[in-house]
Amino acid sequence: GEFPIGYTGGGAIISSRLGGSDLIAIASPLQVLTIDGWARPEIKSIADLRGKRVGVTRFGASSYFAGLSMLESGGVKPNEVTFIQNGGVGESLAALMGGRVDVCMIGYPYGLRAKNAGFQLLFRPSTTEYGLFPTAAIAARDSWLKDARNRKVAVDFLRALGEGVLLARENAAVTKKALRRFTRVNDDADLQGSFEFYKDAFPRTLRVEEKAMANAQKFVDHPKAKGADVEPSPALRGRGQGEGMPSSQKLRNRARKLRQEQTDVERKLWLRLRDRQLCGAKFRRQHPVGPYIVDFCCPDRGLLIELDGGQHAEQTAADQVRTRFLEADGYHVVRFWNHQVLEQMDAILEEIVRLLSDPHPSLSLKGRGLKKEV
Repeated sequence: GEFPIGYTGGGAIISSRLGGSDLIAIASPLQVLTIDGWARPEIKSIADLRGKRVGVTRFGASSYFAGLSMLESGGVKPNEVTFIQNGGVGESLAALMGGRVDVCMIGYPYGLRAKNAGFQLLFRPSTTEYGLFPTAAIAARDSWLKDARNRKVAVDFLRALGEGVLLARENAAVTKKALRRFTRVNDDADLQGSFEFYKDAFPRTLRVEEKAMANAQKFVDHPKAKGADVEPSPALRGRGQGEGMPSSQKLRNRARKLRQEQTDVERKLWLRLRDRQLCGAKFRRQHPVGPYIVDFCCPDRGLLIELDGGQHAEQTAADQVRTRFLEADGYHVVRFWNHQVLEQMDAILEEIVRLLSDPHPSLSLKGRGLKKEV
């Protein structure tokens, strides 16, 4: 309880939750394992690891979970190998090079050094379903989040974090500057290689994936782990009234019903968005995002379109909470009035094309689309 929000691993949150705490995962800025398995040249497959020694930093660390994922992907049971704790990534590489282990779980740039030393890449979890894992997660106490003011703090924090993750993915100069400062590595080739290696590992959104948490739960050493259900975290729930997040199934059912009961205005715009008519972008209608159902969503471009009737003029506060949540999830939100769809369709389509064509849509209109009236 010393800090309201913390940066940790998904496995630690699950263990804490199973132990009776109200800790929950509200975001995950790294949802894949970036720790690879590098092996001695004579080891050709994961099946060859039976009876061998696997080097990790320590039990319960990301390298250990990566090792378990590697074994699972190859049908090898954990008790068929010997895990060796080396204390650090550099020590794990040294253990491999010194012959004390047969395979070690290490990330970049140590993997490059292993490759240059003649070892082979045996397993890269980030390219497989076994690598989906909440390596990094943002935790918060559920009781703390029940206060609307605290939820706003959490959303603002996640929005800033999302901007930082985007920067780390797309701005090599800024990323290398930060790495140079905090890792004290000055070799530009190592810094550039680190940027290239990790940029694709950072997610487009901070949403916590159920599959990632389910993968983590399989490896959590707790008697209740196997029987527990993995559900979306109830963090940042609702529209400011404190209600819980709808279950995934209820949300999907609600979205299906809304698609069947589409309004005339929604139908009119949908006829212009469907079948990749604009910039080849695939849109979905009445699409669940977190606790909300948005009117139109283009996941590949990170664009959400909301249509508002006259009642929204009186729902400014609720719309702002909703928009902050969606933007914290990595989306750009644009809103149009219903009458604009009916009277200014060409201008709306031009604005949507502009946003689809710009990989970094401007937020200068504060997500209000053409509501300034064109």
